Amino acid sequence: MYQPKVAIRGGAIVGFEALLRYVSPQGTLELPDTLAEAFNDYELAAKIGELMQHRVARDIRRWLDADVPFGRVSINAAPAEFLRDDYAERLLHILEQTHVPAACVEVEVTEHAFVERGREYVARALDMLKAAGVTISLDDFGTGHASLSHLRDFPVDLIKIDRSYTMQIAKDEEIAALVAGVIHLACSVGLEVVAEGVETTQQFEMLRAMGCHFAQGHLLGFPVPSTGVRGCVPRTNAVKSAA
Repeated sequence: MYQPKVAIRGGAIVGFEALLRYVSPQGTLELPDTLAEAFNDYELAAKIGELMQHRVARDIRRWLDADVPFGRVSINAAPAEFLRDDYAERLLHILEQTHVPAACVEVEVTEHAFVERGREYVARALDMLKAAGVTISLDDFGTGHASLSHLRDFPVDLIKIDRSYTMQIAKDEEIAALVAGVIHLACSVGLEVVAEGVETTQQFEMLRAMGCHFAQGHLLGFPVPSTGVRGCVPRTNAVKSAA
């Protein structure tokens, strides 16, 4: 599944996040938490991650061949996936095999990857990916072991504000001030900001006033299968018209 990422100013889709979802034997789409345990085992995490990368690369190649303006596709990388110390090599090999430019891909890493075992493997992989042209984002910002040093010591291009903060900005003045501060800090060091979990117009407008660059959430677009991406872009909807 692919969820659109939208530019807050202008409303255009600038990319998609690739979401891994489990379909039960009964045919129901399960919540992401049903897969969380699998990513605690580094061998299993690496195998699942590699399958995901192959699928995403094939989809990107199809969109490129069909001239679909999809922007950039982000792939989530679990901390355990780096423990084999060949994450970057494997991903870049897949992109080379499928003739997908590295600039079409973004790798999302959580703060936990920067503080858990294998931290040096993460740093090496991200440096290699960054040098190849892959964008690096810090996912779920503020929910882990937050440290400003992460923005200095790792090649991060953008940060993603966790949905738990986005959902509260219209209800809690302290949370709103915190989010505004994070956006200001990110902008001051040349980073872009994505807000996750945007579900209301009020949240969207507040983020725009704060200077946030991009947003994801049900207000802006539900996850779609790969065949549905073509129908998402280009798009003209209420959000784009209002932006």
